[in-house]
Amino acid sequence: MSVSLDLDDPELEYRRADNGCLLGLLSLSVKVRGRSGRKMALKLDATIKGRFEAPGNMEDKTFEDFCMISGTATLIPLLRA
Repeated sequence: MSVSLDLDDPELEYRRADNGCLLGLLSLSVKVRGRSGRKMALKLDATIKGRFEAPGNMEDKTFEDFCMISGTATLIPLLRA
C-alpha cells in the first residue's frame, strides 16, 4: 500500500479579551490517503484545535509567533495520536 500525508498550514485566530489577555485558537488539519493498486484503501481527514492564552502585557506578534511555533509543536503529537 502506498500512503500519502498532507499537513495543511496552521491557521491562527486570536484576539484580546475584555480583561486584556490574549486568546488564540490554532487549527491543524491533516489528510492521509492509502492506495492499494488503484483502490483507495484508506482515507482519513482530521483537524485538531488548541486554545492558547497569554497575559495582556505580551505583544501581539510575540503571541502569534508563540502560537504558531509552540502551539503547532504541541498539537502535532495529539493529532498524530
